[in-house]
Amino acid sequence: MRTGVPWQAICEAAREQEAELIILGSHGYGGFDRLLGTTAAKVVNHADRSVMVVRQPDSAKAPPR
Repeated sequence: MRTGVPWQAICEAAREQEAELIILGSHGYGGFDRLLGTTAAKVVNHADRSVMVVRQPDSAKAPPR
């Protein structure tokens, strides 16, 4: 467990563990999150190694009929 800014803590942990790949889930928010950036977006932009971002399929977001 770490404290601090989430994206920075993720990048630091990846460096310390000598990870080859960072895999993150994303909520796929829109609006202000696209403007300000999400944790996943910040990790992608600041990590010094490969990052894979996984999102829910659009069908999983739709309300049941």
